[in-house]
Amino acid sequence: MPADNLGDTSTPKPVTPIAHYQCPKLKSTNYTIWAIQIKFILEAHGLWEAIEPNKNTQVDDKKDKATTAFLYQALTEDVILQVAGCKTAKELWESLKKRHVREEKVQQARLQSLMIGF
Repeated sequence: MPADNLGDTSTPKPVTPIAHYQCPKLKSTNYTIWAIQIKFILEAHGLWEAIEPNKNTQVDDKKDKATTAFLYQALTEDVILQVAGCKTAKELWESLKKRHVREEKVQQARLQSLMIGF
């Protein structure tokens, strides 16, 4: 009979299989909402530590690959082509963040300049 890991609290076990969550697709206009949704889904499955690892701990390779695979499911084909060189989930997350936060700032500046004209 397999050992029961009730005392093991290192990695939370998912309550719902990750496939049951509706995975939002990242678009040029929804980064902030997308990032919030994805973060909560990854946290629910114990995968967020691949993005923000605990201090003095190395990210488990299997967890990193699962997180990377999940992130790629949440990207459109054109975005995948832009970040295909990223080797880890953290690198992928940071690349997406850098690209889209910059785009959102440009969009906000454009909106502000349009509003000033009225």
